[in-house]
Amino acid sequence: MLRLANGSRIISLPGTARSVRGWTAKLLIIDEAAFVEPATFTAARALVATGGRLVVQSTPADEAGDFYELVTGDDPAWSRYTIRSDEVPTILPAFLEAERRAMSPDAYATEYECQFGKVGATLFTAERIAGLILPEEPQ
Repeated sequence: MLRLANGSRIISLPGTARSVRGWTAKLLIIDEAAFVEPATFTAARALVATGGRLVVQSTPADEAGDFYELVTGDDPAWSRYTIRSDEVPTILPAFLEAERRAMSPDAYATEYECQFGKVGATLFTAERIAGLILPEEPQ
C-alpha cells in the first residue's frame, strides 16, 4: 500500500477472487487482464460498483475470456485502445527484431503486435511437429 499526501491510497492486491472481495475503489486497474481467472475478474469488477472507474489493460492471449470479450465486443460504455510495441518509442526496433527471430510468428504477434492467438494454436507449431518426425533410415 502506498499512502499519498492527499489522503489517497494505492493498494496492490493479489490476483485471486478471495483477495479482492470486500474492497471498493474510485479507480481500479486490472493489469494483464487476459491472464486473470474469470472468478477474479468478476469479483474485481464489483470494486467499482459504487461509482468508481475501471481500466482494463493487457497483452492479448487466446481468443477467449473476459478480456477478449471486452476488446472484441461493441459495448459503447467501453473505450478501446490498441498500442503495438513498435509504436512505443522506448522499445528499440533492434530489441523487437531480436524477439521476432527468437519467437514463433504466432507468439511474437501475440506478445508484441496486439493479436489474439487461436485457442490451442501454439501447442503444435509446424516447427515443433517437424522436429518430432524422425528422419528415414537408409534401407
